[in-house]
Amino acid sequence: MILIKKANIYKSTKFASNQKIGVMKANTKITVKQLQESSGKTPRIKINQGYITANIDYFINTKSNKAKNYLILANKKKIIT
Repeated sequence: MILIKKANIYKSTKFASNQKIGVMKANTKITVKQLQESSGKTPRIKINQGYITANIDYFINTKSNKAKNYLILANKKKIIT
């Protein structure tokens, strides 16, 4: 998947300011390690460095059906191609 907007990286699925550990630049290819939800059922993507958003507006050109399907379900009204 290609991240098209910069995204904060967090050390857990709880995206609190004290959990922020870095920023991933836009136009970065990412490898999804795991798909998880926060305690509030918000979708998160596990990458090597930590967790980033699963917001479909942040990604393009996904070739991973598992990630693609997850993003579609997580964002319900949008389809990523």
